Amino acid sequence: MNYKDRLKQYIKEDKIYNNWLDKNLSYVSDFDRFCIQHCKDIEELLKENLELEQALDKIKNILNGVGEEACYSKSMCLYEEDIEDILEIIQKAKGDVK
Repeated sequence: MNYKDRLKQYIKEDKIYNNWLDKNLSYVSDFDRFCIQHCKDIEELLKENLELEQALDKIKNILNGVGEEACYSKSMCLYEEDIEDILEIIQKAKGDVK
């Protein structure tokens, strides 16, 4: 389980946050507000992370000649070594390579 999965599980299992989402809290303490904001922040970061991963996938497809935005040929875009370097950067950014 990676950190994103752990954060998703944390959100899913947080009782205060889920009760707040379901409008089942009759009283909200300062600690409850802190927990709720913490979970909202985690959800926002996970959403931003997903958007970045999608953008990286789009760049990867362009470099690999896949889809509408793809270069007509790899040689028209960049040298093969450049493409390999960029793909490695994308993998590292997505956490696929350590």
